[in-house]
Amino acid sequence: MLANRIALLKKEELRANKKIEATKKRADDIIRLRKENDRKMQERLSQGEKQARELKRQQEEHRAHEALATQNRTNRVNTEQQRKMDGVAKVRQEKQYLRKDLVDQRQQQMEMNKARRQQIKEADERQKKDRARAAARQTKLNKKEYDRKVLATEREIQEKVDSVRKMEQEELALIKSLKAAQVLQKDAFVVLEGALANT
Repeated sequence: MLANRIALLKKEELRANKKIEATKKRADDIIRLRKENDRKMQERLSQGEKQARELKRQQEEHRAHEALATQNRTNRVNTEQQRKMDGVAKVRQEKQYLRKDLVDQRQQQMEMNKARRQQIKEADERQKKDRARAAARQTKLNKKEYDRKVLATEREIQEKVDSVRKMEQEELALIKSLKAAQVLQKDAFVVLEGALANT
């Protein structure tokens, strides 16, 4: 019976070891999942940087287009002014009008460009803040979920360790009880031998 109990204890210990190995595997899976989430987050950040570079490129093209348009307008005005230089007072009045109109257009264009740049800057800042907040929220959620899983895993491991320790104590108690039984049996034999000798 004792041998059966010891065999049973060994079987339970083997089962506990298997569960501990399964728990370790689950912990490795959790770590792998966290690394995968970090990689995906890095890819999203890289995509955001790519979009920012594309926006910057578009802005530069827009500025170049505006500069070319302004240069073309200036060339047209200068050509018109040169043609009308040979005219009379009416031409001079028209030239003054064109100059004033050009100044107004430039001023309006400058204001429009300034407003457009400000809008682009504000949109870019909003996007950066949104990405930063999203990354912070995701990181916080990932950490919270990871901590929860780690705590659950540690608790389960501790339960298994406690169970193994308890089985070891039971095994020691069984061994101690067996030794005590052997002592009692030996004493009984001595008494029996004494009784037989007296007869």
